[in-house]
Amino acid sequence: MDRKRAEEIMQSYGVINVTYNGMPVWIESIRGDLSEVTLIGTDKRIDVPVSALTEADPIQTM
Repeated sequence: MDRKRAEEIMQSYGVINVTYNGMPVWIESIRGDLSEVTLIGTDKRIDVPVSALTEADPIQTM
């Protein structure tokens, strides 16, 4: 993901699914090329490269 899109997601009022290495994350902040994310379902925060974040497809419901 590029920094501009990560910032758009972070500022969005909606919920946009983002993953890091296949794990769902919440973007907390962006500093340069790094993003602080929270691993969803835990209280664990880690710094990861913004380029390693992926915008996941929306969850489909039937």
